[in-house]
Amino acid sequence: MRKSTSGLLFVTLVLGVFIAFSIRPQRVTAQSWTLVVPTQHEVLAIVSLPGEDPQREAVDVPTLIVGAARRWEVDERTLLRVAWCESRYDPDAVGAGGVAGLFQFAPITWGWVSERVGYPGASPHNVHANVEAAAWLFKTEGPKHWGCK
Repeated sequence: MRKSTSGLLFVTLVLGVFIAFSIRPQRVTAQSWTLVVPTQHEVLAIVSLPGEDPQREAVDVPTLIVGAARRWEVDERTLLRVAWCESRYDPDAVGAGGVAGLFQFAPITWGWVSERVGYPGASPHNVHANVEAAAWLFKTEGPKHWGCK
């Protein structure tokens, strides 16, 4: 009985690995572990600023993150990994304690960070504001504001 259970477990594991790698994701490696994140992930995201009519447009989230990482001279793989871990690239994500947006900013942090990067009063669900704020915060304070690193 024990051999058949371990054989079934092995087949399940092999099948899972095959399915995971058949979607051709991008590998992001950090120290001793690997996280697989999609290379393309287009979402319908808020792009309007405060005072404007609410607008949504299709945005390729990884491309947006890589651009901000390069502007702020931070590791793009780290930002991609954190955004994927925090929200699965969902700009409308809301978590425990009121954290919100792609990088799951706490309300108090969002208030001052969004202002510093030129988006005062913007929603944390505004994908452009959220990505710029995260890249700036990584540049100035490192990853200490996120559980996912």
